[in-house]
Amino acid sequence: MRNLVFVGADRLAANDFKSRITVWRLDTGAPVAKHGVGPERFHPACAAGVAVESWENTVRMIDAKSGKAHLALEGHRLAPALRFSIHARDTLISRDDELAIFWDARSWKPTKSISLPKSGNGYSRWFSRRDEMFDQTICVEKGLHLHKGERSLEIRDITTGKTLRYLDAKGDHVDYRFSPAGNRLMCQEDGSFGFFDVKTGKRLAEADGESRGLGDLWYRNPEISTHGKYFAKTAMEKRPAIELYDVATGKLLRRLTPTFVDAKGSNILKFKFSTDERLVFGEVRVAEEVEHGTSRERVSVCIWNAESGEVMQDMVLNPAAYVFWRGRLSQSMVSVMAVSHDHRLVALTRTNGRDYGGRFKSTPIEIWEVASGMKRGEFAGHGPIADLAFSPDNRYLASSSDDTTILVWELARPLNPLKRQGHLTEKERDDCWQALFERDAVQADAAIWNLIDCPDDTLPYLEKKLRPAPIPDVARVHRLLTDLRSDDFKTRARADNELSKYGELILTQLNRALKENDTLESRRRIESLAKKAKAGSEPFGSMQCVGQWRALEIVEKIGHPRAINLLRALANGAPDAQHTLAAKAALARAEGGSKGMR
Repeated sequence: MRNLVFVGADRLAANDFKSRITVWRLDTGAPVAKHGVGPERFHPACAAGVAVESWENTVRMIDAKSGKAHLALEGHRLAPALRFSIHARDTLISRDDELAIFWDARSWKPTKSISLPKSGNGYSRWFSRRDEMFDQTICVEKGLHLHKGERSLEIRDITTGKTLRYLDAKGDHVDYRFSPAGNRLMCQEDGSFGFFDVKTGKRLAEADGESRGLGDLWYRNPEISTHGKYFAKTAMEKRPAIELYDVATGKLLRRLTPTFVDAKGSNILKFKFSTDERLVFGEVRVAEEVEHGTSRERVSVCIWNAESGEVMQDMVLNPAAYVFWRGRLSQSMVSVMAVSHDHRLVALTRTNGRDYGGRFKSTPIEIWEVASGMKRGEFAGHGPIADLAFSPDNRYLASSSDDTTILVWELARPLNPLKRQGHLTEKERDDCWQALFERDAVQADAAIWNLIDCPDDTLPYLEKKLRPAPIPDVARVHRLLTDLRSDDFKTRARADNELSKYGELILTQLNRALKENDTLESRRRIESLAKKAKAGSEPFGSMQCVGQWRALEIVEKIGHPRAINLLRALANGAPDAQHTLAAKAALARAEGGSKGMR
């Protein structure tokens, strides 16, 4: 939109850069089809002390004197960061540099607001790192903020301003950040990172840091996990990696490295922890070719298991992004990202630069499936996006925009247009089942919701298709491994075929057998079996694993007692099988929630 004007007392008109004119009724917001407004009517819109401004696809009415939103009980003047409460159910918290608002996630009405002390971060209204500022110097849920006194750092009460405790800090400080749960505090001191217990103010440990100033690079900002279990920072020595530390001891636990081959350079940009501290996910860029002043780069979001350090998934956002050489390996494609609490979805928006008006472009919210590493759908109509947050029950995704508005998106529905059906034929069930085991996440989403919408047809079908992972007979596995050394070829081949059916369930026995001295042929057979078993032990190492993961999503979202009984049966399978572990997690969520999504 280019210009806005009030027409009389009850109409608002707008024209865009193509001189198209739109008129709305102020009382209902409905567009007026027939109107007599011409281009000569447009001038800066302000009448009766109320000014109107546009930002992307949103029109706001504000008080011309105070700058506050018109007809709003409470609201943000700046783009807010978002988080669903760590300590309370059904609460969404939004905060900017001035105000924190608590919203009831059942009615989406504000329950209280807190005026925040000036943080000194100096965020710009239209260009901000909102998704990274939530815990800097302020812990909203605990009502605490960090104040830099003359002698030391002080933890103060937000409401009263009273100093509650002093920190045993040292040296100069560049950055301070609370853990999201508010129980730990990270201070970036000159040359090190100090970790503190918020309740006592005592120093827990410290880790080696960067020289002053390097931490100001946005893509190298250190991160502390939800309850302060982990601390992470990027390292550029040799191969780029995320270094994961134990906050309690300051000990380096492991390095998280991508799976790519470092050809002409690589880098890890923005990264974050999942709310349950089990995952680390971040943007990875690999320069595959550098010539003629540009760098052709592979851009992906890599997801690591924090406990094991292994890569769970690598979602390729762009296999060949071209970047001007000055921005090589540092020009982020991802603006904001978040992972759902059940680890099934990643929501993200892309940074597409500025439009000719100097404003950042609005881009859709993309929903990617972790299991397949493919895009499953998107939400359009809000932006530019400042922050994203999934609700704890995975039913909603909240987005905030630079126009200061917050939208809540319903996730308990298909992400793409779908003709809902009340009944599925046997062939339709078979087609949906087959789609679960295909790479196409859009088709899989349609199949998932077709099956969810028809639980009476789906549950009996899935009870036949889904079986608990069998617990292998240890003695039989031992005999089959012995048969691999047989002088009879048919015996060896039969043992190989039988052992391959166990897959990941006998990975431990296969690794143990590899340490024994065997014939060349038997060792090659065991190595081949171990390789296949290792692939099966990865959460999404095969389309069979992906399909089973999607099937569990269907059962969990149906949420009927019969569905929960099926999850219980699947959770009693072989303890170390990925299918069993996924079923246990789905069962815990289904039993911990209300009664499913229906």
